[in-house]
Amino acid sequence: MFVFSWFRRLGTWQLLVVMVVAAAPTLAVAVQPSELLEKAVYADETAGNLDEAIELYGKVIAEAKAASGIAAEAQYRLGLCFEKQGEMQKARQAFLAVVDDYPRETNFVALAKKKLPGALELLPIPWKDGQQLHMAMTLPTGMEIGNQIYSIEAAEHEGRPVWRCSSRGLVTISSANSFSEVLCDAESFAPLTSYWKHSMIGEANATYTLGKATIRLTGRDAPVSLDHAEPAFDNEQGVQVFRRLPLEVGMNTTLTIVTTLGSNVLKLGLEVPKKETIKTAAGEFDCFRMELNVGQTFWISDDADRYLVRFAAGGVVADLVRVEQRKQDESLGVDDEQYALTLPAGWFVYEPKNDADDKRVVHLLDRRAVATSTMLLEARESLDEGEQTSPKAWLESGLEETGQVLEGFQVREEGIVDVELGDGVEAAAVVYDFKQSKKEMTGYGVAMYAGPTAVRFRLTAPADQFEESRAELDQVMRSLQLK
Repeated sequence: MFVFSWFRRLGTWQLLVVMVVAAAPTLAVAVQPSELLEKAVYADETAGNLDEAIELYGKVIAEAKAASGIAAEAQYRLGLCFEKQGEMQKARQAFLAVVDDYPRETNFVALAKKKLPGALELLPIPWKDGQQLHMAMTLPTGMEIGNQIYSIEAAEHEGRPVWRCSSRGLVTISSANSFSEVLCDAESFAPLTSYWKHSMIGEANATYTLGKATIRLTGRDAPVSLDHAEPAFDNEQGVQVFRRLPLEVGMNTTLTIVTTLGSNVLKLGLEVPKKETIKTAAGEFDCFRMELNVGQTFWISDDADRYLVRFAAGGVVADLVRVEQRKQDESLGVDDEQYALTLPAGWFVYEPKNDADDKRVVHLLDRRAVATSTMLLEARESLDEGEQTSPKAWLESGLEETGQVLEGFQVREEGIVDVELGDGVEAAAVVYDFKQSKKEMTGYGVAMYAGPTAVRFRLTAPADQFEESRAELDQVMRSLQLK
């Protein structure tokens, strides 16, 4: 009414001017995304021209990069248009894009989620508290090249119950050490904190809040902040997540995964084409074959335990060899036919297959992959004649070889010294420094003879963490009993 009264008061000449101006050609003016959105809504809901609406919504999405609210609305309405046309796959992709691309636009994310199939409901916990899955990794030739241990146990974090998902790995052909630990909410299994270390790649710490991961990489000052759709999981809890998926033949779904060292949010597609029977050292299992869109395959047992039985990635196959129960604060007693020893809390022992009858290499894995430690056992008579004379002579021989391959190799001033490790045991030790990828490192070697058996321990660690690592290895050596 106000506008009508205003025009009525205009004189005739004024009205003519208005008409002339309205009829005159106008200068080209950039159309704002909000105006495009209005036109798209009109074409969609008033004119019923879905093809035009779809075209306009696409333009809004492309041009409204800075105005995420407008783009999110356009993306959502695009899905509605496809839905009206019966293009349900396109509609689903459009609604997924709202959730994935505009996580901060919570209103439209909530609307889009209502249009999507319900989120996967995880199965009840299949594991026992403190469970460890020990995997042996092999090449296509059958050569064993390392191990991977997946552990899970109940814990507490900032007053709330959590599951601690951890892994410990070693690749023997490259001496690559790895460790990861993710604390997950006990009810939702959502990640709260994450740590991943790989001796050849780096370290990453992450903290999670709703819809966001904050990642701190060693050697980088500024943290990386990643927005992600919920629910999301940390890459290092992936194995335990897979065990809780409601797998069935024909299943095809997508998970949101945060990779901390790569600082990426990954849409991990997975499908279950069939079931297969897999036989390993741990037994024979009927398994779901789960194929990922990153070129990896996992086999999960179709039983109450939901074990990871096998995985294949990058030409390497890992098989389940045994299942154990142990909390990380418990020490490990090892009773072998040739020796017995006690490992500190959280440590593991790994001995790959070895065709040599007279020599054994046992890897001693510390809890957080700080050091690389091995124990070599062989018959004293198998050594060179000069090496058999004393542990010092054996160490000297080994140091000559070591010094030729390590950068900046330098034996410390005290040189090789005699040490006492028990009655009837001859032993000697040496400490040396070197550099590895420009990092200051320290090595520690101990050789001993006990009757007909020769044993040599070797440890390398970052120089600033060496003393603590050596103290733990000394504890292991003092517990050693040869049979």
